[in-house]
Amino acid sequence: MDEVTWGHFAATVQGMKRKPDRGTLHFRSRPRRREPENEPCTDYRKFEFLINKKYKDYPNLINALMTRFDRYNEQCKRMKQLEEDGILMVLRPSHKYVKSFEMNTDVLDEAYNAGKNLAKEKLAEIEDFLNVLEKK
Repeated sequence: MDEVTWGHFAATVQGMKRKPDRGTLHFRSRPRRREPENEPCTDYRKFEFLINKKYKDYPNLINALMTRFDRYNEQCKRMKQLEEDGILMVLRPSHKYVKSFEMNTDVLDEAYNAGKNLAKEKLAEIEDFLNVLEKK
């Protein structure tokens, strides 16, 4: 397996300029939405005035924040395509467990245990996915 990723997909997508020789297993922290491009992403463009004022000496940071929404949507589209091509297997929880910046350790433990249980439930599918890829 090329890699296992947790939560965010940015590094995986950027690392997949070409199709990998083997697959990738990716764990999402939120359930699937109807369309990946509709998954939540902080759109910093609504704070553009404040960001420009506060970080005027950091033009690359401003650019990164202003284009984050677009880059995230592209990554979600790429992830969907890789999943359809059978190169990527994505495990998602059945419902949302944690909010962004969650600090309550009980909630985080519940989400962790739910993810662990999901992986156990899907273990046969994961093994099949990896075995099929090994034979390619």
